[in-house]
Amino acid sequence: MKQMPVDIVQMFHHGQRTVQRLNASARLVSDLELQLNRNITSSVARSLQELSSTFRSAQSAYLKSTHNLVELTLFNNSAISKM
Repeated sequence: MKQMPVDIVQMFHHGQRTVQRLNASARLVSDLELQLNRNITSSVARSLQELSSTFRSAQSAYLKSTHNLVELTLFNNSAISKM
């Protein structure tokens, strides 16, 4: 479970590097191809950013729920030990 977020972040980094390579490879092409490359790169970058944001939100919610569960467990254990 701990490895999954690391793998996902690595995939996001790979996607970012791919977008950068797309930008770098569009130097010696026609104006139309250059504009097409910009549009594709922009679309892919935007999608990647949205996915990254969604992942961060879901990860934050998961960590918050896990933290709350740990606190509840500690509270219950403390209440039981006082009986």
